[in-house]
Amino acid sequence: MMTDVETASRRTGQTAIVQKWARYYVLTLIRWLAAVYKEVAYKAVYELDHDAFFGTWEFFYTFLVDDSFLRTRKTWPLGG
Repeated sequence: MMTDVETASRRTGQTAIVQKWARYYVLTLIRWLAAVYKEVAYKAVYELDHDAFFGTWEFFYTFLVDDSFLRTRKTWPLGG
């Protein structure tokens, strides 16, 4: 329980840091899942000849970016 201004101020700073890094780690997990999906879809299309997967990996390209880019995102989905 926060009973004074100092504790509330400290908690605000802590929350901002946690939110920033939580967002980053969620995006890195999604990036990993997007990479796995891309590999599976490629294999389905080009090795197993399942045309239903053709091009579906393109929806996830915005997640296949550098860590430095992921750390600066404040909007969802990834955008400008």
